[in-house]
Amino acid sequence: MKVQTTLIKDTIDLYQGDTLVKSVPFTFNASKCLQDVQHLRAEMIANKAADDMEGVGRVFWELLRIVFGDAALDELRDWYGGDFLTALNDLAPILTGVVYPTVDRLTDNIVQARKRVKA
Repeated sequence: MKVQTTLIKDTIDLYQGDTLVKSVPFTFNASKCLQDVQHLRAEMIANKAADDMEGVGRVFWELLRIVFGDAALDELRDWYGGDFLTALNDLAPILTGVVYPTVDRLTDNIVQARKRVKA
């Protein structure tokens, strides 16, 4: 049996040039945070469509808090020193390549399970 977990444990490795300066560990539970991630993802898209970059930044940091947790977000905030554009550029691949696909897969599984129950 193949089990795909919705629990992601990883680190964000922060480099200066080729030198690893810090590794920030995080644990993301997609099952627990599913609705929050979906809501914030939609809000970020709406803010971007409305050209509200301040809103995009605010929602982006809230999304990071949910995904990475308060301790990791504090370390990231210190590392980036308020440079939200660089943080967005550096961290977006984690959201688009790991977090969003996990949330999407989980959502699809929930929809399919509800369809089977109704049938």
